Amino acid sequence: MPHPDPRETRSPWWHYALIAAGAVLLMFFMLPNRPGNSRLEPIYLSRVGVMSVAVGLSIFLNLKVLVPLLMHRRRFVLYFLALFLVVFGAAHAVYEMNGWVHEHFTGNPPRYPSPKSKMLLVFFNQVMIFAGLSSILHYIRSWARGQSLERQKLEAELTALKAQLNPHFLFNSLNNIYSLSLDKSDLAPDYVLKLSELMRYILHDSEVELVELREELAFVQNYFDLEEIRMGDAVSMSLKVEGAGVDDVRIAPLLLLPFVENAFKHGVKVKPEDSFVELTVVVAESGALSVRMVNSKEPSIDSNSEEEVGNEVLGGVGLTNLQRRLILLYPDRHELRLHDAGDRYEANLRIEP
Repeated sequence: MPHPDPRETRSPWWHYALIAAGAVLLMFFMLPNRPGNSRLEPIYLSRVGVMSVAVGLSIFLNLKVLVPLLMHRRRFVLYFLALFLVVFGAAHAVYEMNGWVHEHFTGNPPRYPSPKSKMLLVFFNQVMIFAGLSSILHYIRSWARGQSLERQKLEAELTALKAQLNPHFLFNSLNNIYSLSLDKSDLAPDYVLKLSELMRYILHDSEVELVELREELAFVQNYFDLEEIRMGDAVSMSLKVEGAGVDDVRIAPLLLLPFVENAFKHGVKVKPEDSFVELTVVVAESGALSVRMVNSKEPSIDSNSEEEVGNEVLGGVGLTNLQRRLILLYPDRHELRLHDAGDRYEANLRIEP
């Protein structure tokens, strides 16, 4: 667990009040009393008060001093040593104060049934129980708050990634519309209509944590149709879906968009008549999802190279966002491989259920 910030794990005053009240009530019933004597007698109530003060001070010193200065900084050996000394000091103080209380109310020095060492051990155990419980409860509370903050951070980061992704897609599409407008193409209105359908999915339908795979595939098909309006039959486009469990799979929205954007951006700009884009989506019986995007590209010097993408940063806004989203949404459940075969580029993504 990451180091908790003391400011984030600081307990309100009423937490200490509840702990103190609980300690008083428990001490009232835990401390032994002579048979036939009332627990409301001054001597017994004084003993309860002494033990409660010792427990309260131990808890206060533990939570306000030892925890933030030692445990939060992972100095566990020093923390347990310091806690031992605090509790031992409190137990010794209880032993001495109980003797003073007994002598004050009876006029006789106390006669303990056991040696001092055993009585100190009894008081030590009683104080340590409460001090230890306070540490455990504080640690659980800090862990729960850390988990909540981590979820909030994840949601904020995913929202930022989607906000970065949407303008990137819109920028590419507006460039296409601009090109059609310069050519006085009659296809411009159809392009705008198709773009509006895509943007509706991005702005409204994808504002959920998960979407059905068939919805995401319909979005990709609309993207293909939009590109076909722009380029006609010059580019060979293919979208294949395999597997009987497609309707049962849900994925993060817009997860396939970076593959499609990257394929059309880098794969059809040189010779459209020789270009192709092939997307294959396979759903296994286990529920695992495999995505394979193959697109043509201009031959490069660094060909026949394969890269397994883990934490390294990819080039391009879309693929960089894809990598980050996969790490956040599917930690240890995804594998992304990129393969440059010279005249074509292949990306393979597998997501385990």
